[in-house]
Amino acid sequence: MAARNINVVFGLLTIAGKSDVATVTTPSLAYLCVGQPGHPEHDPIPRTAPYTCSACGPITDNEVLKRGVKSGSTYTLVDAEEAAEAKAEYGKAYKGTLNVVPHPAQEFLTSTGEGKTLHYIVPAEASAAGHYQLMVKLITDHPELAFAGLYTPMSATSLYHLTVREGVLVLAQRTREQNMKPVPSVGGEVNDGLYAMLEGALDSFVTAYDPAAYESEYEAKLTELIEAGETISLSGDAKPEALRSIASDEDLMAQLAALQKKRPAKKAVARKKVSA
Repeated sequence: MAARNINVVFGLLTIAGKSDVATVTTPSLAYLCVGQPGHPEHDPIPRTAPYTCSACGPITDNEVLKRGVKSGSTYTLVDAEEAAEAKAEYGKAYKGTLNVVPHPAQEFLTSTGEGKTLHYIVPAEASAAGHYQLMVKLITDHPELAFAGLYTPMSATSLYHLTVREGVLVLAQRTREQNMKPVPSVGGEVNDGLYAMLEGALDSFVTAYDPAAYESEYEAKLTELIEAGETISLSGDAKPEALRSIASDEDLMAQLAALQKKRPAKKAVARKKVSA
């Protein structure tokens, strides 16, 4: 996915940046035909349903197919037997079982990244509810730990993070450190004076988290229309909002200074009213 412009706004501070995919995925091996018996050899061509090669026609023997990874307009061939052996050895080692090991949360969460899937985990039988609640209490009482585990819900073993949401275990997929792209190099230096003033004004910007403030109005409306049985036709994209202009350090410092001067005055007025 191409990088996209994004503004990050915190109080008076606006950061113009770009969002880009931070992970790499496991390559997908395709079945490729490079020429069947009785046909001339050709460049790798993906097998299509129902077991057909666009150059050779119907494929009668899967043994002649190669496995490969596409890169642009080319394919890199992989030894099919070695790939099958690796999948058998590593791909299903944890099938049906989540082996959980507690790790220091900060180290684990910093080294890994958000995954794609999220699942609720509930007891399979009523008799398991007691042990389930033990795990819930253990994770709830020790937020300093990250309970990480390996599990194979499909064909590959994935890394997961076990957390608690309203008394229910949540299995959140994590991206392994080996799949994280190297971080980009970023220049610039911190203006210590501006930082001190920004840090001092944190209380002016911090608010309690309200889930409703982050709901997607579009999705809510779309759900209403679907439930009402209307046929929805989407065309075009909404025009993006113009990026906010970036204030200079001097402007930000002046605004923060003015904000800090106002705060004590408000508290003094409030105290007078209470004492009166």
